[in-house]
Amino acid sequence: MLACILTVVLIVNLIIFIVRLFAWRNIQKSKHLLISTLIIIGFLSIYGYNWEFNLNMIPHGEFHDHYASPNKQYTAIVYFNSNGLAEDEVLGVIRDNVTNKERAMYYVLRQNPQVKWINNTTVAIGNHEFNVKDESQKYDYRHDK
Repeated sequence: MLACILTVVLIVNLIIFIVRLFAWRNIQKSKHLLISTLIIIGFLSIYGYNWEFNLNMIPHGEFHDHYASPNKQYTAIVYFNSNGLAEDEVLGVIRDNVTNKERAMYYVLRQNPQVKWINNTTVAIGNHEFNVKDESQKYDYRHDK
């Protein structure tokens, strides 16, 4: 009789141990799942923010024309992007010919913008003027109010 009680107690303790072990593993698995989900959401959020607010993330599309500044230090380059489903997009990029760095500063829909250099560091693209040395100057139609 005592052996039977000890066997039942041992089996119950073994079942409790196995349940706690699986519960611990499930907690660990759910922690890993939660952490990996948060990491993926974080990366997607950063990518989405950059896609919406960083003009350098926009694909350049098809080269249209380039315009050199009077002293040839900068070049304004215009790209057209026609993907068939959306409206035609125009991306204006400024290249520093000394450092070969490019940055997008003009993004509009359905226009063939006129590009004109006012002086060595100021360019007029469409209806907007930009100082190419000021990195904060840009125009994005998506944020036009």
